[in-house]
Amino acid sequence: MNILRGVALFLIQCITTPVFALLMILALPLGGKVVMRLASMWCALNVDIAAFLGMRYHIIWDSPLPTSPAVILAKHSSAWETFFLMKVFPRAAIVVKKELLRIPFFGWGLAMCEPIAIDRSSPREARAQVQAQGLARLKKGHWVNIFPEGTRTPAGFRGRYASSGAAVALAAGVPVIAVAHDAGFFWKKGLLDKRAGVIQVRVSAPIWPNSADESSTSLTRRAEEWIESCIEEFGHPPAQTLLPNQKSTPNSQHRSDQSDT
Repeated sequence: MNILRGVALFLIQCITTPVFALLMILALPLGGKVVMRLASMWCALNVDIAAFLGMRYHIIWDSPLPTSPAVILAKHSSAWETFFLMKVFPRAAIVVKKELLRIPFFGWGLAMCEPIAIDRSSPREARAQVQAQGLARLKKGHWVNIFPEGTRTPAGFRGRYASSGAAVALAAGVPVIAVAHDAGFFWKKGLLDKRAGVIQVRVSAPIWPNSADESSTSLTRRAEEWIESCIEEFGHPPAQTLLPNQKSTPNSQHRSDQSDT
């Protein structure tokens, strides 16, 4: 069933992605809100189709979302959360690598959502881009969605959490919202490996600085420990630290590996 589920999801995305990208292009004269609404609909469709195919989810909100924009710091272990965050959060600018914008249809649609596009070949320049563009998006009333590990980190592992997102929050005077989930145990990186089960998600209350001089590093560490402890509470072993350029082979399997139908 894992293979059949992966094939079905892939084929559906091959159909819906060009359709929504075209709709977003045609909607450009109607303004950014309409384009973002279409993007959110496409992301919600992906999440709902995954749920229909057996990858359901359960979400816990620690508090209502603030009425004004914030910076979202989320675990990044699969493609699922990129869709999910667009589905459940207000209009958000996501940090992406510039190369993604060149992908036909998908990249074109992504470019119209005003992402924060960075050059990952230059870490210093990328941090400056996140800072400048993040502040600009917040001023426009957008939320900012950042994966602090920078790139997808396989389920069961823990990457280095960069502090650029927290730095944007501190500079803008807005809180951090942390998001923990275990989607990577279900939505595997392999095209055909998609596993049934309930994805656990927890969204934190707003995380504000403990003091006027708290550093972005300290604020990031607080969000990191909250995220990683939540994943353990979902029933997973403590994550192994993923070293730079290390290839992962998680030494444990999720309960859905045996229960998938």
